[in-house]
Amino acid sequence: MQRRPRRSFNQSYAQKYGATRAIRADRMYRCITPYPNKVPPPGTVQLAISGRPYRAVFTTDNCYIEKLFTREATGVRLLDFLRNRRFIVVRSQKFNYPTYQKYYIVRLDKPLGYLFDTIGRRYMYRHITSCDCKDYVRPCKHILAVRYALRDIF
Repeated sequence: MQRRPRRSFNQSYAQKYGATRAIRADRMYRCITPYPNKVPPPGTVQLAISGRPYRAVFTTDNCYIEKLFTREATGVRLLDFLRNRRFIVVRSQKFNYPTYQKYYIVRLDKPLGYLFDTIGRRYMYRHITSCDCKDYVRPCKHILAVRYALRDIF
């Protein structure tokens, strides 16, 4: 009887999170949690951004990018408390690690309500301006994940 080879728990960064920014962003968009991290819990998170309190809602379907829209019989509707905001909250893939930043802010050049109501909804992603992560290459994985989410809504 032959023994099975031992499973290595020392995965490389590329195996654990993804080899490129686009792959990491796609995994965040599709809620694929890196092994052995735990799935981030759903719920409402209170954040202070520029000294003002805001909330972000995360669900099991939106575990890394906050929930922005609801689907109704009449179509897709933007959540009311997001109408005047110029940013989207993205949860880090390293959410479980205490030494890493847990949330990143992806900024927009116009309020979400204005973008949703006036321009073609498929092109909302074009109004993303920046992210507060330390990645020097733009677009970073947080911006890419938000782009994927905004494109796929409609």
